[in-house]
Amino acid sequence: MRYYVYTLLSAGKKMQADAKTGAWLAGTAADLRPRLLLALERVDFTLTKEAWRWIEQETDKAVLRQLILASVIKTTVLEVCNLRSALLENKALCHDVVRLMRNRRVFEETAREVEAEFERYLEKS
Repeated sequence: MRYYVYTLLSAGKKMQADAKTGAWLAGTAADLRPRLLLALERVDFTLTKEAWRWIEQETDKAVLRQLILASVIKTTVLEVCNLRSALLENKALCHDVVRLMRNRRVFEETAREVEAEFERYLEKS
């Protein structure tokens, strides 16, 4: 989970810094909801009625941006696909991930862990 949070936070920061994607992730919650729908349609992802209920009522822009970022990640890694589904379907989990992403200490610890894991991987190859 922490690796996923780190990956999304890094990708999100890069996307928000980019003029085109940054504009797409900007705006009010009312602006972000249709963009989430478009992102989900592009990847042919269907949500349950319960998921749409909480998303339609969501006012936290960071949560909606997180859902958009999770929706646009192109991957076939089963764990990432399952976590993406869980984030989109589970309001509490999504809010927990956003809370972790806002915690600078968690981000820095996770970055160190990911870098150390990558170095171990390189040593083995």
